[in-house]
Amino acid sequence: MRLTTSLARLRFGPKRSSLTQPPTLPSTPSLRVVSTQHTQAVYPRVTVSHSRSLCTATATDPLDSYRRKLKWRCMERGMVENELILKPFALKHLPLMNEEQLKEFEVYLDEPDPLVWKWFTGAADYPAEYENGPYQLAPKLREWMVEIKQTDGGIGDAS
Repeated sequence: MRLTTSLARLRFGPKRSSLTQPPTLPSTPSLRVVSTQHTQAVYPRVTVSHSRSLCTATATDPLDSYRRKLKWRCMERGMVENELILKPFALKHLPLMNEEQLKEFEVYLDEPDPLVWKWFTGAADYPAEYENGPYQLAPKLREWMVEIKQTDGGIGDAS
């Protein structure tokens, strides 16, 4: 019993008489405040810094996070072949799309991978919604496939 309480004290510190008392920090020579702008605790071989600049993110375009989400969905598909085609397409075309076109592309990404692969290879025709949509996605993807075949001789390194 005595060993358990001494281990608890080592782990959790000494018991405080009241919960309203603030905890007291032990005085250690290795802990010092470096600046008033941000607190920096310097331990031997370890530096811990807390700054507001680490927490803020700057976004210039409100659609940037939406574009990043769609780019991620192009890179993480079920079929590697579709990933190798869609990732470079997304890197080239996503920055140029507006919100309506991005929504059309998201609907396209919701399609099952085997069907998308059939569209890429020409084994099946694209639906009319992709032929005549706001971005006319089907013609752009056909052009992209021709460009890949001409430049690479097929699917190559898509990074």
